[in-house]
Amino acid sequence: MEKTLLLRILMVLSLFLATACADHEVRKEYLQSDVAAPLQLPADVDQTLLSASGRVHGISATEKQELDPDALIKPPKIVDDAPKSQGRDGSASGLPVVLKRDDNGVSFLFVEADHDVVWREIRLSLVATGFTLTDMNRSDGLFYIRYRDPEDDREEYAIQLIRAAGGSRVLIRSVEGKLLATDAAARILSLLKANI
Repeated sequence: MEKTLLLRILMVLSLFLATACADHEVRKEYLQSDVAAPLQLPADVDQTLLSASGRVHGISATEKQELDPDALIKPPKIVDDAPKSQGRDGSASGLPVVLKRDDNGVSFLFVEADHDVVWREIRLSLVATGFTLTDMNRSDGLFYIRYRDPEDDREEYAIQLIRAAGGSRVLIRSVEGKLLATDAAARILSLLKANI
């Protein structure tokens, strides 16, 4: 019984080695070959479509697309043509933003969002608008910007965020801290609103 089991194991091993050697020789010949084997077409392919050179008839030179070798290396450019989601008042971020004027003629933005969210959105809006951000003080809610308005001789302004019920107010001050009720301040707020 042990002899037959041993004999069967030897037969299986010899068959395995024989096929492995044959497979190895085929691979070795393939890797050393300079000529690729001809393409074997399935039986259901219409042979009349092929020319003598093996190319498919009916494709003009203008329809052929050349492969850019760099296309395999460079990642494709991603273009986002989708419009930004807009809030009910037309703001880009979807946050409710309203430009208001108080009884003293001071313009301000009222943003219905948490103070931290408004801080982030104002900072992003400053970058998107192209203002030069010179300094900021988060604990006081102040951004200092450089902006040259054609109708105002100031070159620097302070943008202040103040916590309010239901959101935050955004005001424009002089760098000395005086609240500004000028057209330039209203234009700055309008530019910020368009990019929030």
